Amino acid sequence: GFIQRNFKGGIKIAAFQTGTIGYFLPDIYNLDGKVDYNVIKYSRNRELGRYVDSLGIEVLIAWEQYLPNFKEGYLTENWDVYTPDIGDSQSICFIRKNDSGVRKMK
Repeated sequence: GFIQRNFKGGIKIAAFQTGTIGYFLPDIYNLDGKVDYNVIKYSRNRELGRYVDSLGIEVLIAWEQYLPNFKEGYLTENWDVYTPDIGDSQSICFIRKNDSGVRKMK
């Protein structure tokens, strides 16, 4: 329910663990390679930011252990922390900096 409570529909969201949210919500992109195997080549080279950018992702939900898949500095330069814990004690939510397209409910 975190996404529905915090963001209006129609935005592109990427997450590493998309099982439940990917089933119930549209515009959810998987980043761990289980659904989209193309992401693996980007992760291996710490180029996941390029992949996220190419999809036009506006919200990123990640476990801290997956953050090294991004080049150093990518997240701080391009994303703001929306909340350091979405309520599951492990997922951080980022929103793209200077993106008027993110329609927050807050």
